[in-house]
Amino acid sequence: MYENIGKKIKGLAQVFGWLWLIAGIIWAFIFWAGKQALLGFIPLIGGGMMCISSWILYGFGQLVEDISAIRNKPTQTVKAPVVVDELPEL
Repeated sequence: MYENIGKKIKGLAQVFGWLWLIAGIIWAFIFWAGKQALLGFIPLIGGGMMCISSWILYGFGQLVEDISAIRNKPTQTVKAPVVVDELPEL
């Protein structure tokens, strides 16, 4: 359940984004069918805004995925350069 959580967060963000957008479009058509044209734009704009706000959740999932990849990356040993404590003559 908690394996590969970054991918699951990103999937959840996509599902929420599409659901809000589709719900906004459906509610807009319901209002437009009821001859309330101006009220139909409210759920349409709201659904679009919620779809855009799901990008934040998707970005968080990407961040979690990237940090997990960095943590699981094998480390390489790098030798430090040798520092000489001698100053050149003036």
